[in-house]
Amino acid sequence: MAKSSSIYMGEGKMALSGKWGSAFSACMVAFAVTMVPSFIQLLFIDPTTQTLPLSSATILFYIISFAWAFCVSSPLLFACVVGLRQMHISNESPLDVMIEKFKKNISRYIVLELKIALRILVFIAIPLVIYLICIFKGFMEYGDMNPSSQYGGIASLSMFALGIIYIYKTFEFIFVPFIHNDNPDLTDNEILDKSAMLSKGYKWTMFKIMLRAILPAFAILIVLGIAFSFVFMGALIGGIAAAGAGYDFSNLPASSFGMTFLFIYMIIMLFLAAFIQTRMVLPFSVLYSELTGYNNNDQNDQGKTPVAVPENVIVTDPEENTNKEEEKKEEPEIPYEQRYMPR
Repeated sequence: MAKSSSIYMGEGKMALSGKWGSAFSACMVAFAVTMVPSFIQLLFIDPTTQTLPLSSATILFYIISFAWAFCVSSPLLFACVVGLRQMHISNESPLDVMIEKFKKNISRYIVLELKIALRILVFIAIPLVIYLICIFKGFMEYGDMNPSSQYGGIASLSMFALGIIYIYKTFEFIFVPFIHNDNPDLTDNEILDKSAMLSKGYKWTMFKIMLRAILPAFAILIVLGIAFSFVFMGALIGGIAAAGAGYDFSNLPASSFGMTFLFIYMIIMLFLAAFIQTRMVLPFSVLYSELTGYNNNDQNDQGKTPVAVPENVIVTDPEENTNKEEEKKEEPEIPYEQRYMPR
């Protein structure tokens, strides 16, 4: 019977005790690499519109960003999960494990991510097609996607269904990094099938674990958002006042302030993403250990993985065998009368 999500979160916090710094730093490195295209994007944004200008360079940038996400970011986050798992079970440095696994298994991680995406795509294909058709028809008839139109409502419903199915299917493959790390000789399909089998009946528990990990970050984001809103409105009002009675908005400092705001916002998102990753992976690792029968205490005490013994082999105590051999080597006792008898 599955434990409650709060118990898994508590055990995950215990596993993080004294290791928060190393775990958080590994997640920070992973997400910093993931957000490299976003930070580069700030260099090309038009300050007046806060958007990228539409050009062939912009299209090329989006293509490179997509390739970066699929070939670098996803495998690195995959390796980050493995690093946190190794920190949990063997106290290894998650950053060192992440770098090592990324270099060694990047091609395998890309293939696994691709197969996961294809499996999920099979289930979200219908709502995705409906959404795209509604978008196309809405733009053809109205020039934009008006939520009050019939196409806007259907598109919203299909998008909602797509999100539910996507989250549900994603939980099927939550254990793929752990399974691959423990069983690298398994085929890709065997790893995916085993993850789906282990997650059966535990998806609701996983969802609650995810919510418990995300909600504190959302609370922090809301508080910071309110604070930044007051700062932004103060700068905007000050700019309007400085512009004079004509309200010449071209003189507003909104462009430079907006760029600074975007940069600070991305830094905050980087910290929150690392914080969520650190809080969420360890409870999943605890759940995986429970489902696979992994005894962490025994592994740490013995310092080695227990070897399965065939049923037809009888295991004996080595000390008992040693005592029997010593008994055999002892010379038989000679009676007292025979010790001094002449030969």
